[in-house]
Amino acid sequence: MSWLERAEIRRCVVTALLVTLAVILKVALGLPEEGIQLLDSQGNPLPPYVEEHLHFCVGNKTYATPDFKALFNSASIISPNLTVFYSFLGVNWSLKHEVVSNSSIILHLRRLGNIAFRIRSADTQFRWGFETLTLNDLVVRKAIPGLNIIAQNVDSSLSFENCEPSAYFPLANASGAPYSWRLVAVFLGSLVLNESLSSLWEEGIADLALAKIPKDLNLGWITGWCSEADVQATITCGEKVLRNSPSSTFVSVQSAWFYPTNKNCSVHLIFSGREKICNVSILELGKCRPEIYPVEVKVTGASSYEPVEVKADAVDVRIDGKLLDLHRPRICLWGGVHTLELRYNLDGRWVVLMERNFTLEDPATLPIQINFSRIEVYVHGCAYAPQVLVNGVSVHVEKRGAAHVTTPIPVMDANVTVKVCNITFSLEDIKIKNTSLIIELPTVTNLEFERPRVFPLLVLLALILIQIALTAYAWIATRRL
Repeated sequence: MSWLERAEIRRCVVTALLVTLAVILKVALGLPEEGIQLLDSQGNPLPPYVEEHLHFCVGNKTYATPDFKALFNSASIISPNLTVFYSFLGVNWSLKHEVVSNSSIILHLRRLGNIAFRIRSADTQFRWGFETLTLNDLVVRKAIPGLNIIAQNVDSSLSFENCEPSAYFPLANASGAPYSWRLVAVFLGSLVLNESLSSLWEEGIADLALAKIPKDLNLGWITGWCSEADVQATITCGEKVLRNSPSSTFVSVQSAWFYPTNKNCSVHLIFSGREKICNVSILELGKCRPEIYPVEVKVTGASSYEPVEVKADAVDVRIDGKLLDLHRPRICLWGGVHTLELRYNLDGRWVVLMERNFTLEDPATLPIQINFSRIEVYVHGCAYAPQVLVNGVSVHVEKRGAAHVTTPIPVMDANVTVKVCNITFSLEDIKIKNTSLIIELPTVTNLEFERPRVFPLLVLLALILIQIALTAYAWIATRRL
């Protein structure tokens, strides 16, 4: 046996004797079992369950915490060769330590603590708020199924499956280099948290990029600005598919669910043969609001004649060919260019009063005013009532003083025809608005004042008969001779 081996044996024996002597002295003098304290980086005493995972190396010897405390109290083991190891989640980590005095050592460990985690949470009306969870909620209670929390540093990655908030993290190694821990949370393959543990200790709360959606949900935005629009919606968020069938703003699934806020959902909306597709974050689904707007048509009459309300059954209003109910003249339309057509039932024939395009960019009210007028016809030279046709349609005429007046007719451009005493007058594309027509007929056509005298006709007839009789008598007398 070499002298080095004999020296090492003697050193170990001496160390063992010192430990034994220190223990005997403690018992004999009634000293407390722990003459020194092991403190964390915050200056708080380490709990026993942490001390159980500490090992102290001096030279080639490794001591558990009780043995090390006994050696330290003997004041003979204070050595620059002291190295501390911490067994954490199955890995031995070297620890930076600071000898404060003969009564305490600070180890660079820090308790994880009750760090809170905040997620976005929607109510049934899709209004957003916040919900706060603890690490215990996430790791032990599995409040968010599919969420996995991992502690990472440059050299390793440790699952939190068996880690509790009471766990102590090593902060720096024996050389003083920081371990730079980060908490990483993954939900169904999507990264929802990647935060420095130092920042979390400082702030006390972390935001998970997760949204909690209730099982019953009212998505009023899918109808745009027109709540009565019959919109079919399909919202796809990962493997979750929401459909409003039958068409409404209400959707329901079996239970509340979670979805990363940093991943998009696909929104597919169908209305009146057109569709809109967009991809947005679940927090911004409302931005996929379709450009569907309500359009209300107000038909009014401004006239001293019969108001349009009385003749509502004679008014036909269509937008893009679709007939409106004038008792509730409201329609939902996509934004863009549309065609408005107004027709009027003129004694059985529909006449177009207006046809124009309009551009819809917001909810709109379209005022339509139908004014009524009459056509007055004054005829000189004929006693018979004239016949009046508007766009080929005969309209009723009645005598009012010296004029023949039509029934009320909407103010419009039309072709007007007047027939009187077998003479036809035509006026093309004239404005029917308080229109007066004066017709002068030649006197030759005026039969009203040609009254034949009966007496001269009777005398003429008698003369003709007498002449015939005399002629017949002369012819008979001649035959007798």
